[in-house]
Amino acid sequence: MKCRQARDLAIESVRSGSPVVDPHFASCGECSRFLQTQQAIHSGLGSLSREMPAPADLEAKLLAEFDAASGAPRPRLRWWIPAGAALAACMVIVAVVLRHPTPVPQNSSEVFVEIPYTAPLTPYERSTIVRMDVPVSALIAAGFDVRAPDTGAVLKADILFGQDGRAHAIRLLTGSVLTSN
Repeated sequence: MKCRQARDLAIESVRSGSPVVDPHFASCGECSRFLQTQQAIHSGLGSLSREMPAPADLEAKLLAEFDAASGAPRPRLRWWIPAGAALAACMVIVAVVLRHPTPVPQNSSEVFVEIPYTAPLTPYERSTIVRMDVPVSALIAAGFDVRAPDTGAVLKADILFGQDGRAHAIRLLTGSVLTSN
């Protein structure tokens, strides 16, 4: 038997008033001293209890103190409830925004289409819109997918130029018809 188990046995035997007959206490000096100390404490407390009678409600008070100190669950502010409500509200807002995207103009001639592979305009940059005839071959060279039978044709379009003179976007005009040179 290990010392820890022997000491637990000594405490329980002394409290119950039964004799300790384990051979470990005879062979281990520390456990033997521990047993003698426990017996002395028990007899000292026994003499005190005979001298001073315990109040009638002592047991109830003692058990109440044990219950209070045992870590009974205290009501805690559950921060995750308001956080979950806020998260749910954010999800609803995102769902509403994604469900109702910004309206796209019905007429494709109202929309400027960014020219592929060009840097976008900066917010402070001045821009100019110029109406001009644009060759279909220039649109193809700029990276647009144009399905026209004649690559030598010309379209009327509005071109958005930045202050550096580079074209950034194009808007084809509705009445524009392919015309050959």
